[in-house]
Amino acid sequence: MVLTEFISFLRSEMNFSSRKSFHAALQKRGLDCNYPTFVKIENGDFFPSAQLISQMAKALPANWSEELVKSYARTQFPDYGYLFPSERPARTSKPPPHAKSPTGGSARELTKRQVAILSRSIAHYHLFLMLTMARRPLPRKDVERKFKRASFDKILDDFQDGRILIENENTLQLQTTEWKFPSSSDDSGLAKTYRQFDEWDLQFGEQFGFETLLQKMMIRRISPRYLSLIQKQLEVCLDLVRTSDELESKHNESLVQVRVQLKSGVLPG
Repeated sequence: MVLTEFISFLRSEMNFSSRKSFHAALQKRGLDCNYPTFVKIENGDFFPSAQLISQMAKALPANWSEELVKSYARTQFPDYGYLFPSERPARTSKPPPHAKSPTGGSARELTKRQVAILSRSIAHYHLFLMLTMARRPLPRKDVERKFKRASFDKILDDFQDGRILIENENTLQLQTTEWKFPSSSDDSGLAKTYRQFDEWDLQFGEQFGFETLLQKMMIRRISPRYLSLIQKQLEVCLDLVRTSDELESKHNESLVQVRVQLKSGVLPG
């Protein structure tokens, strides 16, 4: 099925009596699209962006998400439809009406309120980092093992109240893994919070049992003409880390945590 047919089919399969109720349910779970535009998409009068389809897929139960993306690809590349075979999942129910999730696109700036939620505890912040690194929705039971049970439910409530997280069929994921932190240049409160985050960053690897591969600290006198060379070499190393992921995310099995500080100053002697 092409996209328009699949959306109509999906609405029926999920037992929604009208477009409006289906749209309202998806919107509650993060779809940033008004109702008139949604109607145009289903009627085939408007072809949505990949970003919008990604939002819709994340708002659906897991067994329908991939099928939606495939129908989008079949519509966009009709001559290559055989590359996106359809596998109809079993009939499913509506997304839970009480579930909350953030709205917006795949790359958005956190609000100050959302940053404040992350700063409530080290567990809040570390859960956010953990979900940011995830390549797919994570089973709740697997995530829960990494945190104290007493506080975990409260953290999830905070994240859902702050429209940061989606919980769907016992899986957890952020609305987007490309959250941007707001600038702290004119906000002393944010600057203080980010200093706290810097301290919690140092504990992230320890919290999740990372193996320390290299740890060194050096203080020594050098010729000033070498300082810029050292700085450039460190930047090359960091660029290598940033670009070291494979195109197919399934191959990116390892996580690395790198923290570099290069300071320069003058002392007597």
